[in-house]
Amino acid sequence: MTRKKVENCEALVNLQSLLEQIRYSGVFRIQARLCAKSKLMRTIAFGLFLFLLIGLGSSQAQTVRPARGQGKDVLYPRGIPEKQAHITRQQVTSYLDDRLMEFDQIDSERKNALLQLSAYIRDKRLKKEPVQLTFICTGNSRRSQLGQIWATTAAAYFNIDDITVYSGGTIVTAFNRRIARSLMRSGFMAETIAGNNADYRVHYSEVRPPLVCFSKKYDDPENPTSKFGAVMVCADADEHCPVVPGAEFRVAIPYDDPRLSDHSDWEDETYDDRNAQIAREMLFVMSNAR
Repeated sequence: MTRKKVENCEALVNLQSLLEQIRYSGVFRIQARLCAKSKLMRTIAFGLFLFLLIGLGSSQAQTVRPARGQGKDVLYPRGIPEKQAHITRQQVTSYLDDRLMEFDQIDSERKNALLQLSAYIRDKRLKKEPVQLTFICTGNSRRSQLGQIWATTAAAYFNIDDITVYSGGTIVTAFNRRIARSLMRSGFMAETIAGNNADYRVHYSEVRPPLVCFSKKYDDPENPTSKFGAVMVCADADEHCPVVPGAEFRVAIPYDDPRLSDHSDWEDETYDDRNAQIAREMLFVMSNAR
């Protein structure tokens, strides 16, 4: 082999060696980049996992409340879908059928006051006189509205026709929409009037006209001015209205204010409990007024 050929072979070997070094160097750089990206992706994935884990715990903390007397946690749904707000008379009747089986939940002190109201209604009916009741609270937004609605509905349940029920407050506020939602969960249909969220038309019967519910004072022109029974459903109204002009009968049947649960995670449960209590007790009144 000539010297020239030897030099050419050495140059070729050196070139191949250089190419191999370049190729392996590129592979190493690519692998290094992939490793770096893999570490970054693992870091991002771990961060997302922690975020979701913390977020889930936080959302449950907002909707979880200890169950009564059981030391357990239960979830309470908020509200009802709008499409389920349309109801039939039968749904209200079924709800009342359930409340009718709960008279044992009424304590003796409350039964005494409820029976006084029953006796007043029964006496008026025996005399063939129209029965007028006005449920009175402070703002006429929650308890007094429920009193009017459930007393009217309970009278219809027992086919008592000669009774008309009203409500009023010591001040004017608004018909609370939480009450409307609770009523719909009980089987009513409550619809706003002419887009005014403060006024509701509450349908409780398929054959009787709906109740038009709005906040007003107890002496509003819509309400009776004489020969009516005043039912005080909150302590404030009972204390600040020692005399209700025109009332021939007065009884205090106070209820705890569901407003105290507003904006809490057990808001719906509280309103539904008060709704059921008033329905139960108005059924008790009307069942003993026949």
